[in-house]
Amino acid sequence: MKQFEELLNNYYLSFDKLEKECPKHQKTRDTLVEVAKIIATDNKFLDYVKRKKRLPLIELVLRTGVSKKTLKRGRKYILAVTLIISDNRFVYLKSLFSLPIIKSDINSPKGDEDSE
Repeated sequence: MKQFEELLNNYYLSFDKLEKECPKHQKTRDTLVEVAKIIATDNKFLDYVKRKKRLPLIELVLRTGVSKKTLKRGRKYILAVTLIISDNRFVYLKSLFSLPIIKSDINSPKGDEDSE
């Protein structure tokens, strides 16, 4: 958890902010998780997020069809979920929050989780 907290700090996020801004409705959470999955599996989007520490809103609207307003409101949640599902160090968080495991996780060598 400490590693994830440090990573969140790099994106100007915290557990407190995430708790306050987590979407209340399941459908909204599901939509934002789908957006995070798209970012995590698209190198162009993921590089942008890691480099700029923010979402490529216009490109995501065009790619996903999700409104800019929804993306802005869920920005912190999307960033946090993207970080979890794109980083093999956080496999335990994926299972804790029932997040999808992307192919790069499945193909990674065993033992990566031990580096915590």
